[in-house]
Amino acid sequence: MAPLFFALALAQITGAIQGADPALKRVEILRSGMVNDTLDAVVVLGDNRKLGLLLQDRSRPSLVYLIAIESAPPGCYPAVERIGETDVVGSCGSEKYALMPNWKFLFDPRAKSLVKFFTYSPFRFDRILLRSGGAIFPASNGERAVDVEYQPAREPVFRLLEAPLPERKPSAAKPTYVPLPVTTYDQFAAVRPERVKNGYVRAGTHLNDSVGPWEKSDGVIWFGKSFYDGEGETGVGGFGSYDPEAKKLKLYSPPEIADFSVSAMLLRPNEIWMGLASFGEGFNIPGGLLRFDRQTETVEKLDLRDVALAMESIGDRVAVATNTGIAIFENNRLRRYFVDRMGDGRWRVAETN
Repeated sequence: MAPLFFALALAQITGAIQGADPALKRVEILRSGMVNDTLDAVVVLGDNRKLGLLLQDRSRPSLVYLIAIESAPPGCYPAVERIGETDVVGSCGSEKYALMPNWKFLFDPRAKSLVKFFTYSPFRFDRILLRSGGAIFPASNGERAVDVEYQPAREPVFRLLEAPLPERKPSAAKPTYVPLPVTTYDQFAAVRPERVKNGYVRAGTHLNDSVGPWEKSDGVIWFGKSFYDGEGETGVGGFGSYDPEAKKLKLYSPPEIADFSVSAMLLRPNEIWMGLASFGEGFNIPGGLLRFDRQTETVEKLDLRDVALAMESIGDRVAVATNTGIAIFENNRLRRYFVDRMGDGRWRVAETN
């Protein structure tokens, strides 16, 4: 779209929003996406966390239809997860990355009108139970529980099953026999200078690296480092291997992991997958995924907006259970799914886009 044409379209969108609510002085486009062959949905954010939904004619971008203006949940920093033919689904970030409600517009594209706007609690996935050819992903949002069955050879690949609310189980014990060296302040300051600028000076800073997620293969323990990163506590991210018989320890701390703890780990024949997160006071900040090539000892960072809590291999796929959904890596592509509430109160598994 030509810059002038885009500016005219943006002015039309802003004018439509401010015409309906003159108190909105600032409007920004969060995202737009295709609804059908002729219309795009445009989601905007205005002052006081007001969410706006408009439909825009693709052939004449200056022609827009205001569908609704609604308030985002208190404290919500909204992001759009999915734009469909009749719905827009969004999530909420917060200052401390607390888990907040999803929000949803249901609309009629033919009548160009709102059907319903509502919020609901997202589901947390923290386990993967392998089954023949697939897996079960148990999940709960604190009010109800579901089991998401995944069978990649079936269509649809996901099926939603009712399940009892799970009992909270203690975390798996971590090995105590990995001789993890103590990180010095000088080492920390060298690889995390931004944290030093945030006030983590030598006096009062406590380095608390420890062994986090781990797996054992051929007698060798592979592990990721974990540390609390707040209130004067901090560390340096990394991972490594320890051979208890040979008493041989090998550590890796590439720049891609220095700021993060390992939240989940998966050993595969030729590679190691790790979920990255920053563990702070009452919140966890996602840091993406790290793939380590065991032959070349190189790493690749992949974006993931959620915190990985469990990982498993399903054939040639890598499955990740996260704090808000499921991620599947296949054919060099990472796809994200979540449990979505429909307008009639039923639930479904939907893919982000």
